[in-house]
Amino acid sequence: MSDQRCKRTELLEAAVGFCNAFADGTDPQKITEQYLSKKITVIEHGSPRVALFLGHTFEGYDGFRQYVKDVMYYLQLDSMNFDDYIVDVTSSKVAVVGHAHFTAKETGQTWEEILAYRLLFDEDTKLTRYEIWADSGSLHLARQGKLASK
Repeated sequence: MSDQRCKRTELLEAAVGFCNAFADGTDPQKITEQYLSKKITVIEHGSPRVALFLGHTFEGYDGFRQYVKDVMYYLQLDSMNFDDYIVDVTSSKVAVVGHAHFTAKETGQTWEEILAYRLLFDEDTKLTRYEIWADSGSLHLARQGKLASK
């Protein structure tokens, strides 16, 4: 197997493992130990006026665990799955599309959303950058109890 193909396989396996662990609600400490670099940076794009975890940079293991804690303060993750993994061997990046069902803990309002991750890995196939783009508009409306039901 070529080096490029081997690296692609390693990156894909690391990305799938991380995404599945997150979706399955695996303990953040276990995720940290198994998938993350000590230099991990987490950013979920969006306005911090909607929720504390949006638009904020979380650094290191403690930062990752704080990010998860902040997300779980606002949201209940009812289900999540991922597909369409795109692996860039040259830059050690993986892009992936996710589908999730969330509930706003404050109001009980629920919604489905499509989200995107960009994952950057180091030479040891440990995650160094975790970026998230999600539907912060639905979160904002759900927290206010104004999310239109289907």
